[in-house]
Amino acid sequence: MARWLLAFDTSTPRSVIVVGRADEPEPTVADARTDGANQASATLVSRIEQAVSKARLKMQDLDLVVCGNGPGTFTGTRVGVATAKGLSFGLACPLYACGTLHAIAASSGVSGPVLATLDARRTEVYAGLVDVEHGPDGQLTAINDLQPPQCAPLVNVLAGPLPAGVTLVGPGVDAYTSVIGEDLRDRHRPGVVLTARGLWQAARAIINHTSPCDRAEFDAVYLRASYAEMGVNQPKRPFKPSPFVDPSDG
Repeated sequence: MARWLLAFDTSTPRSVIVVGRADEPEPTVADARTDGANQASATLVSRIEQAVSKARLKMQDLDLVVCGNGPGTFTGTRVGVATAKGLSFGLACPLYACGTLHAIAASSGVSGPVLATLDARRTEVYAGLVDVEHGPDGQLTAINDLQPPQCAPLVNVLAGPLPAGVTLVGPGVDAYTSVIGEDLRDRHRPGVVLTARGLWQAARAIINHTSPCDRAEFDAVYLRASYAEMGVNQPKRPFKPSPFVDPSDG
């Protein structure tokens, strides 16, 4: 009997919700929105309910929950993690963690070594160096960390070491292209953001190759202290949509 999977990630300026059969290569319902820094936290639960309803399901029909747990925006990540824990406890279904940088790497469609990034602001990026594997059918089969994720200036991240043939993707690279050296410029794939298909493929790989989380221990990945904890009150650079991306594209 097919299991019904709900996956969502609210850690980036583009929040994504997908619902479908866990054994299918594409989700039944996808909701991807560019919300900016607010992450549409006030509407997350209602959007999940609407997505489940569009799939002609009830919340009680869900068998698995996968949640993007960062790194990313602090508010968005916290809201997503809290919502996932509540759903998993309430529905008594397994909960899985999906690193947001893994989902961005999956959204690129690239195989092999990928440096997935998000703009952490204040000249820093969240960066994860991973190896992405696809099967003969083109479906993603695994994402493996090659280095622990980090928060640092992009120029420091690119100082390496990086594997030969690495592809640079994500809003973090797009925001600081001026620091990419000539030896890596042809490895930059602009315009890659979190997509419904990328999150779905990453979620399927996770449930097939990892174990569920301990709900009580499930938490966000931050990589650095929040602005409040650092005592920083200056406004962040305002969010600007990538010029490479159509906001209506799921």
